[in-house]
Amino acid sequence: MGMSRRVIIIGAGPGGLATALLLAKAGADVTILEKQPRVGGRTSVIESDGYRFDLGPTFFLYPQILQEIFQEVGRDLFKEVRMTRLDPQYRLTFGAGGELNATSDLERMVTEIARLSPADGPQFRKFMAYNRVKLEKFAPCLQVPFPGWTSLLSARLLAVLPFLKPWKSLHAELAGFFRDPRLQLAFDVVKRVIDVRKAENKAAAEARTKAEQKQKILGILARKQDEALESKSEEELRALIEAM
Repeated sequence: MGMSRRVIIIGAGPGGLATALLLAKAGADVTILEKQPRVGGRTSVIESDGYRFDLGPTFFLYPQILQEIFQEVGRDLFKEVRMTRLDPQYRLTFGAGGELNATSDLERMVTEIARLSPADGPQFRKFMAYNRVKLEKFAPCLQVPFPGWTSLLSARLLAVLPFLKPWKSLHAELAGFFRDPRLQLAFDVVKRVIDVRKAENKAAAEARTKAEQKQKILGILARKQDEALESKSEEELRALIEAM
């Protein structure tokens, strides 16, 4: 595109960073302003009294969108970002007794479930097979932005409604696979994390779309933008950040 205009992005969260990568690759001179002492937005951490808490980088569990953004700028996500597979991923301890070590290994997970409820162990295979089909059907819907409520009426989304079953509660769906209330509770937690991941993946797609839109209109707005930004002092720019 051959752009040589200056762009200032407010906020160094995932959307701001993705936008900066794509615009810089397109030739823009990009500056990111961030009020926090570290970048990352909701993918950063809070540290206090020797403890470290993730703010919520769950979309790293579904890195396809991130891979695409890195590929667009000639980079490899897995070379740039060190990722460590956790196994077990987490441990649930139930007030009613027993615990569950969640693992991505299918057969080990069947064994873990059978320790709590022998009859429910084999059901996990059926549960996973069912949800693999659901994800396969729903994945294309995650690759496009949802700018408004009318997006919910798209033919693509309506076609997957029989698999999503919005008329059925999560508890009812889980009870159809697992008898033990502890397992229903356990997978209620997992499903909610998956729902958050879907929402984040949709947000990542929207961030990418917005970045591409900005690239298209940058040539039209660049001159006015430059004039506006050049007229602002460093103190005024900092005030913009603090107001966020």
